[in-house]
Amino acid sequence: MNSIKRDAISRQIYKAAIQDDWDSVSHIFETENWRLNAEISLYGETPLHIAVGTNSSHRFVEKLVKMIVTSGNGVGMLRTTIKVGRPYNALHLAGKRGNCKDAKLLVDYDPEFPQTVVSDDGGTTPLEMAAWKGHKETVHYLLSVTRDEVGLSGTSPFRGTPGANILTQAIATGLYDVALYLVEKYPDLVGQTNYTGSATALSILATKRNDFPSGCHLTFWQHIIYSRLDDTEVKVADIESGGRGPARTLLRRIFGKAPYVKHIRQIKATHLQTEQLVKQICSTLIMNFEDTTTWKVLGHAIHIAVRHGTHELIEECIRNYPELIRYEVEGLNLFKAAINHRQEKVFNLMYQISAHSLDTMAKVNGENALHLAANLAPYHRLRTVTGVALQMQRELLWFKN
Repeated sequence: MNSIKRDAISRQIYKAAIQDDWDSVSHIFETENWRLNAEISLYGETPLHIAVGTNSSHRFVEKLVKMIVTSGNGVGMLRTTIKVGRPYNALHLAGKRGNCKDAKLLVDYDPEFPQTVVSDDGGTTPLEMAAWKGHKETVHYLLSVTRDEVGLSGTSPFRGTPGANILTQAIATGLYDVALYLVEKYPDLVGQTNYTGSATALSILATKRNDFPSGCHLTFWQHIIYSRLDDTEVKVADIESGGRGPARTLLRRIFGKAPYVKHIRQIKATHLQTEQLVKQICSTLIMNFEDTTTWKVLGHAIHIAVRHGTHELIEECIRNYPELIRYEVEGLNLFKAAINHRQEKVFNLMYQISAHSLDTMAKVNGENALHLAANLAPYHRLRTVTGVALQMQRELLWFKN
């Protein structure tokens, strides 16, 4: 077959793969002896990679996978990796695209598929890919079929850096139920850094201020609904199935399913999960790790939390480990960092500390609190109020207080 005809057939298969049109190209695989895992794109993708990557060509994937499996070299062909760039296989792409339907199909034919890794990428598994992109359904599925066993990367997907990658990515994308599961089942991960070498689960969580009550700005009516969603009594099922009495049941069934109420319910569920996650991580560190590790992990996280204004995390960390008020980063302790980053709630939290501790903290490295208050606030904090006059007024209040 000459190159011109081969390129024409490749384009035909490519078009069919993205349009879920198996019937138009099935004869090519059946009668023209075309390789099922032939590269048909400039990036070295096979028909399976392209079809799975669309997350819509499910019939094409099903027919192609069946043909591959019955060809005699099924598993090998299913695991074919992209030759250009990162060597992802089909299940990696399913995780990346959130294609849970095709992921299930691939794993049904090859139960070992979830253990495969991108060899030149630190051992990335399909589960890690799905967590990186925040595809909840796919993450839950891959979590159920990925085993805690040492693989080609030299470690388990749930241990060391690979496990920390999954945990931190789950937190970064807001999959807090997954994070809670991982922290409970694999407690060693809370003291482990991810691929960056510095970020831990708690330090990533410290950046997620909008997922804590302090970072959530509700309207009057939203706040009313939020306050009526009791943490223990008004669960999702309770709202949808009703409370006491037929009238109350009817109202809950109507309003509980309204998108507006569901949105607020999800906000509160997120707040409860982040609160629980902080508590779980803190208690796990204190119970299972040496003081040096606990000090480092908690201290690094609270200074990130100061910068972002995540005061709930700071409060929980200090409650569990009071000495953290003395933790310093580049000469700044918690008290000074709160002033430097103009975080009022964190600053007010410090007034709950004893007078002796505050006095000691305020005299580090020659600069006192007034020196820091006299400096101009960071730009991202200045712009929380509009107009130069209001910004100047805010700065003067910081200096006077």
